[in-house]
Amino acid sequence: AASPDLLGNDDLPDPPVYGGKVEAVADYVAGVEPLKALCWAWNRKMVDLCARRIQEKLGEKFPVFRIDGATHPTERGRVVEAFQKYPEAVLCATLSSMKEGISLDTATSAVFAQKSWNPDDNDQAAARILGPDQKGVPLVVDFVLTDTAEQLVEDALRVRLQNDGL
Repeated sequence: AASPDLLGNDDLPDPPVYGGKVEAVADYVAGVEPLKALCWAWNRKMVDLCARRIQEKLGEKFPVFRIDGATHPTERGRVVEAFQKYPEAVLCATLSSMKEGISLDTATSAVFAQKSWNPDDNDQAAARILGPDQKGVPLVVDFVLTDTAEQLVEDALRVRLQNDGL
């Protein structure tokens, strides 16, 4: 289990600490049909790990794109445009890098490898797949490690949403 001080920190260790989770996310994303998926994470390290493992599983058959807060806005626009154009592709991104003004409505699913402590950030990320080009009912999937600080955050989010009447 990861210690609480590692959550939200870009200096996360490589597997095995997050290896099982990265593997589960990659297995799930590689099995999505049609493959047009978003993979969200709170920090860059998790985005890197997921993008790398998903690409290994998919090989060169499908592109895997990556965006984080350090991605220049011009490049970010190009990556989003390329993701939208490919009939099958994966985009791995940090939650904060894709907050506003971006539609990813050609995606069929959104996978949260990590979530924000703020439910608005998570809702906003999930909403990226809703829009005029959406061809069906998109699926949103959360991956949470049990018995970790991450599960405590997930439980707190659930309580907060219940208290807000949502």
